[in-house]
Amino acid sequence: MSNNDKTKVLIVGSNSMVGQRIQERLGIAYSVFTAGRHSSADVNFDLSKDTNQANSQQFDVVIHCAASFAGNDAQGVIANELTNSVGAMRVGNFAMHAGCQHFVYLSSISIYDHPNNGYFGSYGLSKRHGQENLDLLCRGTSMLFTSLLLPQIYDERGLGRKHQPLFYRIVDCAKSGADVMFYGKHDALRNFLFVGDIAAIIEKVIVRNVSGIFPCVHPISNSLSQIANSAFDVFGKGGKVVFQLDKPNIPDVYIPPMGELYELIDYQPETSLHVGIRKMLGDDHA
Repeated sequence: MSNNDKTKVLIVGSNSMVGQRIQERLGIAYSVFTAGRHSSADVNFDLSKDTNQANSQQFDVVIHCAASFAGNDAQGVIANELTNSVGAMRVGNFAMHAGCQHFVYLSSISIYDHPNNGYFGSYGLSKRHGQENLDLLCRGTSMLFTSLLLPQIYDERGLGRKHQPLFYRIVDCAKSGADVMFYGKHDALRNFLFVGDIAAIIEKVIVRNVSGIFPCVHPISNSLSQIANSAFDVFGKGGKVVFQLDKPNIPDVYIPPMGELYELIDYQPETSLHVGIRKMLGDDHA
């Protein structure tokens, strides 16, 4: 797909951290529109309600990055399925009526029911259902379908704090020179992707018409202690890692192999964890 301002891109979930950064990135070269319940949205769209027609609105690309992060109790399961599965199909249906050529879905590595995924639950299951249904829908139409399975996401502005409290607690401790305490004795592995790199990946997926379902992780994973030590190094205020051995271990997260995505788009995430944390200093020359 050509990279010019005649290409119309609709972002569903534009108020989210990722949605905002995608809008900033793509707004340079594309005609970008937003969809959601907020009054400033270009297209009024509620994931909880059927929206069968696009009212003559046409979009070349639809990027769906809205999600529910409710818990694993009965109410949470219902909320997640209605938003992440049924809601995703509502977006897909809208895209089909809007003449969409390429549907980009932001999924999660949480979809894997793997022995090393200590956090598998309703969120991951509902995101998997949404992905499977959208894939089926697009196979029956002319729309390209791309699903990017993202790891944990962070940013330099603090918008990711709500969903990554442990990461930002580590940063906060490092800023003040306080020790970072982890439960248990297991130095669990994590994979963090900087939000700016996600926006760059999405742009390249669109430009190259890449379709398929892809893990979209950072090439380098870090243990919890490595994350903390990077933050200590960046802020230079001191502090150390302390494992509270009398507490239960922090569970692992399953991190899938990278696969072929980065070969197809000729790009890999550029922001190392150390550089990403440095950006929190406002130092863009890291």
